[in-house]
Amino acid sequence: MKPSPAPRLAPRALRTLLIAAALVTLIPASPASAREELLVYLDSGAAWPVHPAEFGEFWSTGWGFGTGLGIPLTREWQLNGHIHYSRYDADGGRQAGDLLLSGPGGVTVPVARIDGRDLTVMTLMAEVRFLIPTRTPTRTWFLAFGFGVGDTFTGDATVKSVDPTMDPIVIVGESDAAFASSMGAGVEIDVSESFRLTIGSIYTLIFTEGPNMQFLPLRLGLAWRVR
Repeated sequence: MKPSPAPRLAPRALRTLLIAAALVTLIPASPASAREELLVYLDSGAAWPVHPAEFGEFWSTGWGFGTGLGIPLTREWQLNGHIHYSRYDADGGRQAGDLLLSGPGGVTVPVARIDGRDLTVMTLMAEVRFLIPTRTPTRTWFLAFGFGVGDTFTGDATVKSVDPTMDPIVIVGESDAAFASSMGAGVEIDVSESFRLTIGSIYTLIFTEGPNMQFLPLRLGLAWRVR
């Protein structure tokens, strides 16, 4: 992955933005009978690298946490805003296996290891949820579609050669900010009058420079009703 330091509007990101905006305009106005409560979300969980191939090869399964606010629009539609942070530890051994350093006289020597270069991802998303009608009022299944922005940052890395006479080389980290889209599903289960247990998986795509970054989180959390 070769992220760019500046945001970039990709054609696919623009199409995603327009489609999401069109979906929002199709949501009918909230009737008086709709739920009159806001939901405050807190969640955490794992995140699996999906694309590009080197994302899953050179970085491990991530972990993350987030928070958000849910605004009921009708009995079937809800508008959510979420911010999520995730971190992926670098697999220094695999990354070092593909590198060679130029030593004295131009002789190439293998890399012993790479320290650092962990990857962090921050997403800020607007999400539309379709609440699937059910006869069980204490359990709500939903489908989610979202768009927003994603910021990726690769930390500094220290590259060390197998040749002890060579000084370590520091590679400065890189960052990129780009449009993002998401889709997924989940369920919310009432555990009391004020709280819900939430389980969801929202596939996220960030339109970074070069190959798009894609990952699949599994999040477990709580939603607090604010009446």
